This record gives sequence, C-alpha cells and structure tokens, in this order.
Amino acid sequence: MPAGLAWNCSVFPPRQEGGMESVYNIAGIDVHKRMLAVVVANAQDRELEFECRKFGTTMSELRRFADWLSSRDARQFDIAYAPKAR
Repeated sequence: MPAGLAWNCSVFPPRQEGGMESVYNIAGIDVHKRMLAVVVANAQDRELEFECRKFGTTMSELRRFADWLSSRDARQFDIAYAPKAR
C-alpha cells in the first residue's frame, strides 16, 4: 500500500457542541525502520473514531507526516518502537 493512505479506519470530522468544536485528539505512532504507522483518535467522544495513516521514512515522507499530524491538532502522543538488538 502506498504511504499516507488509510487502512481499515474511519475518518472523523471535528465534532461541534454548542457552536464550538469539542476535540481532544490523541495520536499513537508505531515507528519502524522504513515506515511510521499513525493513528489519531478524538478521545473526548464516548465512541472513539480513528484516523489511520502510514508514512515512509524519507525526508519528504516525514515532512508529509508532520504536516498531516499538525493538521489533526493532536494534544497527546504515544510513540512505540523496538530498539535494535546489539
């Protein structure tokens, strides 16, 4: 699958409550050697909805990842990676 495409997740629009957005987005990032798997969820809703993307690790892909993630206004992050065994 090309980098940056969604996989088995629904895209959520910002929620509106009383004329104001009610959004508290959190992001989970799974770091691999050649790929980042990223999930963003609105943690303020009772039923979580997820937006998922995969990005490569080239500089251009990392820039796309940074732009995409900043546009999601995530306020909390969890990063998972396995250090290389020596």
